[in-house]
Amino acid sequence: MKMTHLKISGGQNDIVIVHGRTTVTEDSSAAVAFPATLPHLPHIAVTPISNDSGHTATVDNITVGGFTIYLNKQGGGAAGELLVNWVAVS
Repeated sequence: MKMTHLKISGGQNDIVIVHGRTTVTEDSSAAVAFPATLPHLPHIAVTPISNDSGHTATVDNITVGGFTIYLNKQGGGAAGELLVNWVAVS
């Protein structure tokens, strides 16, 4: 898993942005742990890297320490692995 973070200081309203790329097996899930606890519950966006429009990625179990990515594939077939890009803003 590749991960980077950035902190933007604004006095009492610091913003922390963490982003990365995780490998997820189709029709399965993968847990993502942040490198450090975030100050607030984050907003998270995920995007599967695929030329197949049948792939969708969703998130659940969001905490200040991480979250879970679910990768869904429509149409069946053998399960493969895909990279999923993600960004969390706290």
